[in-house]
Amino acid sequence: MGCAQGKAKKGTIMMQASSDMLCVYNRDATILIKSSKTPGRSEEVHFKLSDPVLFSSLRVQIASYDLWISKCVLPGLDPRDPSKRACQDYCVFTNDETSTLLGVFDGHGAYGKEVAKLCSETVENFLPENKEFSQTDPKGFLIALTEKCTEELRKNENTVDSKFSGCTAVFVLLAGDSIHSASVGDSRAVLGTSSPPSVMPAPTTQIREEERKLLEKVKKRRQSNPMLEVQAVQLSKDQKPEDPEELERITQNGGRVQRITDALGNQVGPYRVWEPDLKAPGLTMSRSIGDKGAASLGIISTPVYTKHKVHPYADFFVVAGTDGIWDAMDNQDVVNYVECYRDKCKRGCGSPPIGDQITIHNTCIAQLLCEEVRVRWLTIVEEEDVTIDDISCIVLELQPTILPSSGHAKRPIPNEYDPIRSIGETANQQAPTNPVRDPRRGSIVLSGS
Repeated sequence: MGCAQGKAKKGTIMMQASSDMLCVYNRDATILIKSSKTPGRSEEVHFKLSDPVLFSSLRVQIASYDLWISKCVLPGLDPRDPSKRACQDYCVFTNDETSTLLGVFDGHGAYGKEVAKLCSETVENFLPENKEFSQTDPKGFLIALTEKCTEELRKNENTVDSKFSGCTAVFVLLAGDSIHSASVGDSRAVLGTSSPPSVMPAPTTQIREEERKLLEKVKKRRQSNPMLEVQAVQLSKDQKPEDPEELERITQNGGRVQRITDALGNQVGPYRVWEPDLKAPGLTMSRSIGDKGAASLGIISTPVYTKHKVHPYADFFVVAGTDGIWDAMDNQDVVNYVECYRDKCKRGCGSPPIGDQITIHNTCIAQLLCEEVRVRWLTIVEEEDVTIDDISCIVLELQPTILPSSGHAKRPIPNEYDPIRSIGETANQQAPTNPVRDPRRGSIVLSGS
């Protein structure tokens, strides 16, 4: 089944297949949110999906590469009050004659937006000022960039309070024949390739078990089948507090790593970092830029660096995104989707499409992916009554897909599939006795305590 049209219909979000396999996303939405007070009852909620707050798509030529790069930031929202939630994601890309640098940031805390914005501005200025450095020592360049972000926060502490606010970051540097990445926290970069390394790094746990069960059916309904099999290779490494090496550092510094306990005593949501005797700061990552108040707990800003040598005929694109992407779609699902539709999307658009309908014909692949991710989020909202996280990504296309002359690498798209399926399908599913309602925030506490 290829990607089908998603359209709003009273009572639920529906999916309708089209003969030409176009993805269509409408702004007007209606969903049924399960009641937490009355089992078996649902509340019908009508709302309008938000437009991108950051958007661009352009062609970039560097050294031997002819690239297309697109970015999109969709602000998260509370379906019950769409105007209430502020977007804290930023993404940026810049280049010179020999290199391209991407940066994706996910802010958290009261000043998370300002922290992420300041880091984004730092990236824009850093490459032009350090051209040689990016070529001679890419690892040192990315570490220095992370340190520069921290330095800029110190310089601006009178206007950007980063004591209990910060951001995650993932940087991708394409320089020479290699892709270099550095990550702080749980934003992530993934490569789409037809020739994965013989020894692939172990993928990060991508979707929590609670969400995995909810999303499995919608994933099957909406899965994309590109004509060429492309594998997902995770370039960066998420840093989560429950990871053994991260956990050891945090506990040695006196921090606690625990999940939230609900009223019935059940542990819900992701693992978080806490003060020994306080319900703060509640960070879901073990490294971040900012969060000075959590430094004593072992929260550090040192990035994890990786390097991948580009396979010139098999490495097709890189997707860098915040956890708003990876909490709703796994690596392979994202790679399949991008490969299936990137060559069909509009290119070179400087502003997002106007109107109530987003399609392949009027937007870039970055926004199309973000729109698809948001459809998956609606399933979680229907079941758990949570807010939709900010959703951000940059898609760096290294080269177009060239199908082999032999058909063995092609994957046929089935001609028969159900014309209509519910994205938030709840039929024949028993309502959970204790639905998970964990806030999608990097930090529980927004100000000092």
